[in-house]
Amino acid sequence: MASPTSLLAEREHVLLTFDGPVCSVYAGVGERVVADRLRAYLGPHLPETVATTADPFEVLAWARTLSATAGRLVELELRKQELAAMATAVQTPGVLDLVRDLALRGHTVTVVSNHSMDAVGAYLAGREIGRYVYEISARHSEEPTPLMPDPYLLTQAVLLLDTTPDRACLVAGSVMDVQAASAAGLPAIEYAPHSAALVGTMSEV
Repeated sequence: MASPTSLLAEREHVLLTFDGPVCSVYAGVGERVVADRLRAYLGPHLPETVATTADPFEVLAWARTLSATAGRLVELELRKQELAAMATAVQTPGVLDLVRDLALRGHTVTVVSNHSMDAVGAYLAGREIGRYVYEISARHSEEPTPLMPDPYLLTQAVLLLDTTPDRACLVAGSVMDVQAASAAGLPAIEYAPHSAALVGTMSEV
């Protein structure tokens, strides 16, 4: 099996999920705080899993099952919370060096995210890493975008790049990202958090 470094070198297009490999989105506010703010739109009578989850995307997914209006309200609030979180998001150590090196060697770098396109774009626009990102495939606020582990965002990235899965790979930040990559036909490199160097903590899955 090829090492993560070898896989990155041989694939023309490298996709990175945003939360984890690129930055810690809610480093300054916490996921549970955001999930609580979304729950405020849905009333007190929620399934236990939705009432207790710290994952804002689970709350959004539940809201979408209730009605188009509920899904829209929660989507807009989540977008607002994500945009605010960008001010305190913490960049992953080593990712700038990785992305710069890939770009200078002729690879394209695409950021893929369940987070809103506006939030991802705002983060990248204000930081040096944004200079080396070729495309973004992220959640649209105008419509209920299928989120990972659904392969939609990865398939969309491949289409944006006018390429095929055999010429790309994903640096994944979670098990759901890996599942999405498998469904999209992409090899995944799993990022292990809490390290001082990105490349040294990745393993192919």
